[in-house]
Amino acid sequence: MQEKSNPLPKTIGDYQIERALGQGGMGEVFLAFDPVCKRHIALKQIRKDLSQNVSLQKRFYTRLQFLLVFRLLHSFLYVKEHYTS
Repeated sequence: MQEKSNPLPKTIGDYQIERALGQGGMGEVFLAFDPVCKRHIALKQIRKDLSQNVSLQKRFYTRLQFLLVFRLLHSFLYVKEHYTS
């Protein structure tokens, strides 16, 4: 028997969902379009069945903060190397 897939949301917040990229034990990842910045992003969302689990929410946001700091650091290093060479 084939598993029924959940229908793809059209939007999550202000982001326009284009397609699913994958899923893991904690969440789903979508290719989305950010209309404010006018660019495509990968948007991760906690699975609905886990969204009330406070421990997983904390873990999810800790990972998010790490990724944001890493991304900013990476951008800074690129700019520093690119413009100081």
